[in-house]
Amino acid sequence: YQRRVRGLNQIIQRELGAPPRVLKRLEEKRRTYALDLSERKQFYLPSVLNHRITCLQIEKTEGRFLLVGSCVPSVSLFDLSDTLSSKEKITFNPRKIINRKSHPLDLKYGISTIQWFPRDTGLFITGSYDKRVHVWNSANFKVARTFEREGKVFSVAMSPCSVNHDLVAVGSTELKVVLCDLRTRSAAHSLEGHREAALTVNWSPRNEFLLMSGGKDGSVRIWDIRRRFSLSESV
Repeated sequence: YQRRVRGLNQIIQRELGAPPRVLKRLEEKRRTYALDLSERKQFYLPSVLNHRITCLQIEKTEGRFLLVGSCVPSVSLFDLSDTLSSKEKITFNPRKIINRKSHPLDLKYGISTIQWFPRDTGLFITGSYDKRVHVWNSANFKVARTFEREGKVFSVAMSPCSVNHDLVAVGSTELKVVLCDLRTRSAAHSLEGHREAALTVNWSPRNEFLLMSGGKDGSVRIWDIRRRFSLSESV
């Protein structure tokens, strides 16, 4: 009943000559309320890996591959390309799984965050409670490089629009956001200002030098990475 009412309201607004932004907002609201769990598609992880899922991401290059990290620790790769249009009930099986047994030196504690390399599917990045950030080669699932940190890693992020740098922003229990450079394989510099752990980081989708971070201290900070201080703070 509510869906029919929302659809009727949208038709009335269109006939009354509502501006495009109003119609856009109504359509977004209608689609949001129409969201529901799929009864036909589910993801399967072997029982040995059936632990809490801590992070996941679909790559944005093709929208085909899904990475899933867990607290086991493990990383699973799913291929969504062959089954998204199917009308039958589907169980997705992982194409590749790595865990503590297959990589005892690289996976010691739970995976806290995961991200694809923004420009292609050749690399992905994980952060862990073992205080390390790993850059993985997705072709053979081997570690290409590792950044050692001083605190448990909660969040990693790379700029989706960068052309001048390949920096990985790292949020952790350290009282700063650290920028790790994939080109030099070292920590380029740090952004200090949070009074407690930096729990999450995210880059601007339009400006490769703007970075946002949120901390356990309740603050959200906006950084220009060319400077060492935050442009603004919201508490």
